[in-house]
Parts: sequence; structure tokens; C-alpha cells
Amino acid sequence: MTEVIENLIQIVLLTGCTAVSGVGAFRRRDTDGGILTMFFGSYLLGDLYWVLYLIFYHHTPRLFYISDLSWYAS
Repeated sequence: MTEVIENLIQIVLLTGCTAVSGVGAFRRRDTDGGILTMFFGSYLLGDLYWVLYLIFYHHTPRLFYISDLSWYAS
């Protein structure tokens, strides 16, 4: 249960970071900000996959490489 709470906090913070960096990159037309936004977004999707799996199945997934690939991609 603690792992789910920690990951949900990460998801909330990553959503905020993605939104802030996305708005900043759009306003300044900055490619570095766009890359940062994609980093936060891909990390967010990997974390979201992990949390949803924990919530639905109540144990860590056997196929952990899906979330690892999104974390490594970011």
C-alpha cells in the first residue's frame, strides 16, 4: 500500500511538472522545454502503468519491462 501512495504522489508531481514545462515551452517556442516536457510525459506514463497494475492486481507485475522501457526512454 505504501508503494501505491508513493507512486501516486509521483504521478501528481509529474503531472504538474509536465504541465508547467509544456506551457513554458509553448510560450517561449523553446525546443529544450519541449524535450523536458516529453521526458516528464514518458516518465509519467511509465509510473502510471506501474500504479494501475498495482491497484488492479495487488502485486508487482511479472512483465516489468514495459514501465522500465518508458523510464529508460525518458
